[in-house]
Amino acid sequence: MLPETSVIELRHGPSGVLHISLAREHLYNAVNSVMLAELIAVFTALQSMEEIRVVVLRGKGGHFSAGGDLSEFLTAVDAGDDDSDRRMVEVIRDSGRLLTLIDRTPRIVIAVLEGTVLGTGLGIACVSDVVIVHSDAELSLPEVMIGFPPSQIAPFLLRRIGPSGTRMLALTGYRFDGREAHRLGLAHMMTEDRPLLEQMLLDAVQQALLCGPGAVKATKKLLHDLGPPDIEQYLDAAAETFVRDMRKGEGVEGLNAFVSKRVPSWRVCDEAQVEGRHNG
Repeated sequence: MLPETSVIELRHGPSGVLHISLAREHLYNAVNSVMLAELIAVFTALQSMEEIRVVVLRGKGGHFSAGGDLSEFLTAVDAGDDDSDRRMVEVIRDSGRLLTLIDRTPRIVIAVLEGTVLGTGLGIACVSDVVIVHSDAELSLPEVMIGFPPSQIAPFLLRRIGPSGTRMLALTGYRFDGREAHRLGLAHMMTEDRPLLEQMLLDAVQQALLCGPGAVKATKKLLHDLGPPDIEQYLDAAAETFVRDMRKGEGVEGLNAFVSKRVPSWRVCDEAQVEGRHNG
């Protein structure tokens, strides 16, 4: 049985299709601790709900997700005590737990990427079985631009697109569109046409329903058995690293700059500075 939710919407379609909509549209569906807990509860329940065969993930309001809700991080930094650090480690680790749950759910998971797709939103795409993207979607792993690493997302991105693309995206915060997401292999299907996007989703769902649910479950297990066995240990350590880095000067400065809509002190934005030019 699926749990009650407040910031995600659940809708049952025919033939065992579950539609999950991220529903904090006023904040571009930023993922806070409540949304994380609800998504974890839903995907935990889905592990044993054999009547559900396909899961469709979307964001409301024309955006998939703006990633983690940074206001929660700033509150933890302002608190500045061991309890707040432990809570933040748990919240960060929960994002990895969610990605692992989606990755391992014995159902076919289809993600539809539109609008803003940042941070954890991009991570969800990395662990979805079928990804459909609109060409105008804007994707990024912006964590390093704020002052801390994409600790829970990096291993899933690495597995999805390989080391070269992961280095470029994770180390630079590079923003790219749906066409580039398709070229990199993050998305499987891409279109500029919104009616065609809906048709692609319908076709993907219909194709998924042609497959034996037992065979899908067994195949996903076989594929996961080929993966790295120690990812949970890595994610535990990575959550600690995230909060430690958030406590340092760059993390604090980046968070405060983001909230106050100013440029952080380390960012070089002037072309002349980049090229070493000077007047005179």
